[in-house]
Amino acid sequence: MAGEVVVDALPYIDQGYDDPGVREAALAMVEEECRRYRPTKNYLENAGPEPSSAFETPALQREMERVQQRLPMEPLSMKRYELPPPPVGRMSEPSAWAESVDNSHAQLSHQAIRVLNLELQLEYGSEAWRSYLNTLQALVTRAQNEHNQLRKQIGSVNWERKRVQTASGARLRALRRRWAQLVSDNYRLERALLHLQQVRSSYFIIIFLMKYVLNQLFTIDFHGEGITSNKNETCKIRICVITGGRTSCESARVATTTLPISTVKQ
Repeated sequence: MAGEVVVDALPYIDQGYDDPGVREAALAMVEEECRRYRPTKNYLENAGPEPSSAFETPALQREMERVQQRLPMEPLSMKRYELPPPPVGRMSEPSAWAESVDNSHAQLSHQAIRVLNLELQLEYGSEAWRSYLNTLQALVTRAQNEHNQLRKQIGSVNWERKRVQTASGARLRALRRRWAQLVSDNYRLERALLHLQQVRSSYFIIIFLMKYVLNQLFTIDFHGEGITSNKNETCKIRICVITGGRTSCESARVATTTLPISTVKQ
């Protein structure tokens, strides 16, 4: 299938990782890939817009714009902690004094709330902190339990991978031996077939020469022992087929045929 990743690494049974030169060869391949990879100025342009904009508040967006424009940060305003009187030009206006009085009430209420918070912290702060620590410890314990469970699962997966790869390794070795045996058998069979073809070709040559001699009534000059007769009035002809560029009958394949003397005498 297109895009399918074929995993052919079996680290539990593969050998040769610690051999000299293997690490250097792997590092050389990584360096070659790094040299061939030429990232553009913006190599993430195909990744789409960043999803962080969904979590940006207006204040954060303004701050990011300020940083991009390299503008200085505005100083912290302390105006709400001040109790200024009405301006000089509005000293005779009741509304100006009313605004100042409202600001004073707001500051006093704020300070009163701070005092109340400090009193509550003194009374219940230790218990609240202890409860927070207990909650935090419970969260840590739960996280550790989940971590231990994940480690156990990882160990189980690794043991299962080792078991499967070990069994697969034994099967692969058996198949490799079987493959080598079949290749050897095929090679021997091919050699035997080639030998049979050579023998068959030699037999065809012998038969052809014998037919040729019979057709020519022994009028050709051939290397052999000639014609001899025996009591049953037959003659024996031994024909030497020259092979390998040699002319000695000792290194040639010999075919013998028996013919009636009457045929030869004709």
